[in-house]
Amino acid sequence: MATVQGDENKKVSFTQWLFLIIIPLVLAISIGFIVISLLDLNPGAKIKEFANQIPVINQFVTTEEEAEIERRENQLEKQIAKLKDEKASMEADLSTKELEIDQLKQEIERLKHQLDQTEVTSAIDNKDNMAVAQIVSTYQEMAAKNAALIITEMNKTDALQILRALDETKRAAILSEMDPESAATLTEQLLK
Repeated sequence: MATVQGDENKKVSFTQWLFLIIIPLVLAISIGFIVISLLDLNPGAKIKEFANQIPVINQFVTTEEEAEIERRENQLEKQIAKLKDEKASMEADLSTKELEIDQLKQEIERLKHQLDQTEVTSAIDNKDNMAVAQIVSTYQEMAAKNAALIITEMNKTDALQILRALDETKRAAILSEMDPESAATLTEQLLK
């Protein structure tokens, strides 16, 4: 019976303790929180600040400053990713442009070489034209019979070149001095 009475005393003391201490404490804290909120003292931030100073609890509480730092960190990470993408794109463009530059340099070298060859060919042609002009002048002054004998012995290409450059009167005189077969062959070639 003594045990039953001891258990009842414990129940009563817990109930008394609950009504006398815990409920008034919770009520006082709630009223204090409401009053502080009405005074615009932002009790939530102060509680977070206080909780952030407690060693174990600070890992679970995030202050506005920490939230701002985390937001800024995320923003900067996105910016870094964007800049890396831009860098990769620019590097690809750069390699494309470098390849294009190399191709253009090769084209320039090819054109320079072609120009050099053209200049050399032009110089040779000028010398050949001058030489042909001198030879034509010589044949122009020569007797038709002598010119006919020499041209008959020449290769056809050179003979045709000289005959084309001579004036019509001299060409006719030379062809008339040649044997008919050679004159006919050269005349056919002159017509082509």
